[in-house]
Amino acid sequence: MTNPRTTLRRQQLARSFILLAFALFIAHLSRSGTLHYYIAPKMEPWLRYSAIPLTAMSLSLAWEALFRSASPACGCEHHDAPASPLKNAAVYTLFLVPLLLGVVMPDQALGSMAADQKGMQLSSPALNAEHLSDIFTAPDKYNTEFAELAKKLYPQDIIEVKP
Repeated sequence: MTNPRTTLRRQQLARSFILLAFALFIAHLSRSGTLHYYIAPKMEPWLRYSAIPLTAMSLSLAWEALFRSASPACGCEHHDAPASPLKNAAVYTLFLVPLLLGVVMPDQALGSMAADQKGMQLSSPALNAEHLSDIFTAPDKYNTEFAELAKKLYPQDIIEVKP
């Protein structure tokens, strides 16, 4: 049987690693300019600056796990090591799977060219010119130009969208 203090230290190091991984992932997304693929634009500054406290918490946990000799456990259930390794694995997996998916998956939106390569059809082939004029009607004189532009763009095979 393992020492409860050793188990607690191992868990603190695992938590420290997960926090540091999230902080580094946020910093990577922020530097590469791809943070907007994951969150709303209004939340970007908040998430960008959250990497700093995440790093501080990670370093604090690692310091406590590696260099603190006295046990911080006060005897309450909060500080005790969970009894089930399966429960621990399930909890850590909840944090690691999104992190791993964020690292493995590409940082880009699924554009019309990629959708075309996957075999997706994003437009209806049954629409012809008279149907387009029924769909894209301008509600007022200020939107007439936009309705005409929509009639020209809709039949095109690929519309490249750049952020």
